[in-house]
Amino acid sequence: MMAVVICQHVKQNRVRYEMARSLHREMRRKLAQDMHDGLAQQLFFLPAQLFQIKQTLPPEARESSLERLQQMEERIQWCHSEVRECITHLRDARPTQRITEAVQQLLKRITVGTGLDVDFVTRGRLGEEPLPILDAIYRLVEEASANVVKHAAASRLEVTVEASSLQITVRIKDDGIGFLPEEKADLKNSYGLLGMRERIAEVGGTLHIQSRPNEGTEIVAIVPKKGVEMYG
Repeated sequence: MMAVVICQHVKQNRVRYEMARSLHREMRRKLAQDMHDGLAQQLFFLPAQLFQIKQTLPPEARESSLERLQQMEERIQWCHSEVRECITHLRDARPTQRITEAVQQLLKRITVGTGLDVDFVTRGRLGEEPLPILDAIYRLVEEASANVVKHAAASRLEVTVEASSLQITVRIKDDGIGFLPEEKADLKNSYGLLGMRERIAEVGGTLHIQSRPNEGTEIVAIVPKKGVEMYG
């Protein structure tokens, strides 16, 4: 009788799990389609509009405005690339690509042309971790590295992903201008930091930020591996 009850319970849990996976895939597909039809399309047409503006500038204003317009055009192209990458991520969730390879490609894409000296190190073996954990690691590195490029004025970026039998530790460190974490304690306007904390918390992990003005920043995420509970 006990075996029958356990078997039924396992079957019910399996059905719930498959339903949740199906719903999750459908939500990702819908979000990717909405981004493609809306945001990506608008970003695609903006460079053409900027080109028209440059062609109609009067000669006396052209020299002073061209540099700014060129910067806007480069930023739009960067945003469009980010959106396309996000759409790809939502649609396929990188089911067959190793997380280390995905992170390495991500760092190349984000830092190309920036002059940043990038050092990416992996230790241990990640194994076959659940997709939410791999996704959280990827997105953490993406957000933190993008912040370094945009705000840190750094010359060096170090990213380390280390796996033990109990946990995965991710470190993102730069030698940039830094900041005072206590000034960002109220995260209402710090959506990047808030998003990183929430994403790591969703997979049972913790996020620590160490930074001081002119001393760089180090972000450390500790995520328990599948089947391991984290306390404290």
